[in-house]
This record gives sequence, C-alpha cells and structure tokens, in this order.
Amino acid sequence: MVRPKLEYAAVLFGDLPCSASKILERVQYQAGCLITGAPRRTPSSIVLQELEWDSLSTRRHFHSLILMYKLVKGLVPPHLQPLTPVTRGERTHVQLRNSGHLHLPRCRTQIYKSSFIPHASRLWNQLPQVVKEAPSLSTFKNSCKAHLLTQPRHQARRRNGPRLDNILAARRRMDQCL
Repeated sequence: MVRPKLEYAAVLFGDLPCSASKILERVQYQAGCLITGAPRRTPSSIVLQELEWDSLSTRRHFHSLILMYKLVKGLVPPHLQPLTPVTRGERTHVQLRNSGHLHLPRCRTQIYKSSFIPHASRLWNQLPQVVKEAPSLSTFKNSCKAHLLTQPRHQARRRNGPRLDNILAARRRMDQCL
C-alpha cells in the first residue's frame, strides 16, 4: 500500500537529489521494518533483501527506461513524439561504434540535467544493446527487469500462516545475514 504512493509519477522525478531520495528510501525502509518485524537499526539492505524489494531509485530508473523505450519506438501519443531524442547515428554521417546511443542534450543547469529527457537518455545509453533492441514492449520490460531489478527467490517461504510466525522466520533469516 505504501510503495504505489512512493512510486506515483516517479518518471517525472527524473534524477532526484540525494536528500529527497533518502527521505523516500527511509519511508520504504520503515514500511519494510513494519512488514518484516525487523528490529531497529537493521541495515536497510538486509530488510530490502528479505522482502526482495529494490531501492526506489532503481525502480524509478526502470520506469524511466520503459517510457524512453516507448519514446524511441514511437509508442507514445503524437504530442510527446517531438520530445524523442535523436541517436548519435542520426546526427552524424560518420560510422560510429555507439551510433545507437541517444544524443545527450546540452544542459546548462543542474535542474534540467536531472529532468526526464537527459536523465533517461543517460540511462538508455548504459543499457546493453540487446536490451535496447527488444522487438516488443513486453520483451523489453522482461529483459530490463532481468538487467536492473532483483529477481524473486523466496516467495514460497512467506505469506503462509500467522503473521507472528512470518515475522519470527524473517527475523531469523535477517539475523543470519548480519
């Protein structure tokens, strides 16, 4: 119930300043502690690992890349298509090794540099070529998830039985990680 609120319009955040990102991550950490029953001062990485949650910044990157894929492939409404950045190969007639990379717009201010287009273009350029060339949106999402996000492993161990038993089992697993 908390994560959808924290991720609402996450693409618009772009590259959040560190202080704002820490505040959101802290809310997610507290929700994770409430769910797992983790004692105070448990490292956030252990709580997120127990819940198989990714950091909110990683999830923001994932959602930004999905929107960038839609922009690059022309799967957006007509009023958004002029925002699509050109590739380096389209800007020059010279054969380039990185011709599939998006051209990064020149940013004079830090605010613009952390906005969606420059930030998502940098993320896009960091993706492997195989992921960028996915033939469909669902294929792109799956390969991008495999590249960025944590894959679920222990779902069968949780959510069965009383909550107190789940909390005690989670605490035992987290104590083994410390």
